[in-house]
Amino acid sequence: MDPVTQGALGSVFALCKAKKKEITAAIWLGALSGMAADLDVLIQSNKDPMVYFEFHRHFTHSLAFIPIGALICHLVLFPLIKRLIASDLDKKSSYLFCFLGYASHGILDACTSYGTQLLWPFSNHRVAWDIVSIIDPAFTLPLIAMVVVSRLRKNMRWGIYALAYALLYMGLASWQHTRVIGVLRELAISRGHTSLPGQPPFRVHAKPSFANLILYRGLYEYQDHFYVDAIRLPFFGKPRVYEGSSKKRVHPEDIYADTNSQGYVDLKKFEWFSDGFLVQSNMNPLIINDFRYAILPNGDEELWGVYCDPSTPSAHVKTVFDRKTDSSTLKKFKLLLWGE
Repeated sequence: MDPVTQGALGSVFALCKAKKKEITAAIWLGALSGMAADLDVLIQSNKDPMVYFEFHRHFTHSLAFIPIGALICHLVLFPLIKRLIASDLDKKSSYLFCFLGYASHGILDACTSYGTQLLWPFSNHRVAWDIVSIIDPAFTLPLIAMVVVSRLRKNMRWGIYALAYALLYMGLASWQHTRVIGVLRELAISRGHTSLPGQPPFRVHAKPSFANLILYRGLYEYQDHFYVDAIRLPFFGKPRVYEGSSKKRVHPEDIYADTNSQGYVDLKKFEWFSDGFLVQSNMNPLIINDFRYAILPNGDEELWGVYCDPSTPSAHVKTVFDRKTDSSTLKKFKLLLWGE
């Protein structure tokens, strides 16, 4: 999720084990450690654009790396916090707060749809539970408010209240996600898109749209095609489906004949990153996009992809980003969100 949310939840985790005199130190150590894992964005290469896709949410986000990441944070932050904020802070408490803050990061990221390698080095599977958007003010702002109250009142119980709120919110989000998946499965069956009679397609995904738990991007795969629809499901009300479109799935072999070429290797990495949701761009058939993400939840104008040049298979692919929005697109999103 966004750095502010990561820092807020890191503070919440640390506060739950803080004593009254340690509250300020716990907030700072938890917040900074909660954001630290995202320093992996610095792992980039001007020559190989796939390095970023490979290493963001990689080892720094894994469960196995938590003790090491916490130790690094402790070694860096302890002298600063002790000198500037809490002169009586001891090393044991400092490491504990760093550990709790750092531990919150990967778990929170796994709740989104981007994909997080929680099980590295035992598996490179990208865990994505798809239950919350990468930015969700309804989750973030109450956490920040309760952390501030905890600091002002010097009462760590507000950290416990915040943790309870976070767990309840994620529980609600998980329940909502399950409901949307059910709607999407029924929709696929009604279209005759079944793996077995009466059974939905094997791959069915629902991803919350920007900053809400009401409007979702529903995706499923059937006979090598991806289908997308927007599903609006109020907490108390009937679902509404806004039909989208479909696109043929692209396989790296469709673009590069030489499976030993650099271009093919790069596209295979992008296929792994995108969970196989590769499609051609509407603008250029040589731009292969990640179908999981678009501005509109039922749209087929994806946010990012890679440019492939089969005429020079020895060259790296090039990353392409298209995140531009105009007033018309934002208006359409609002209409979908409000069910109009």
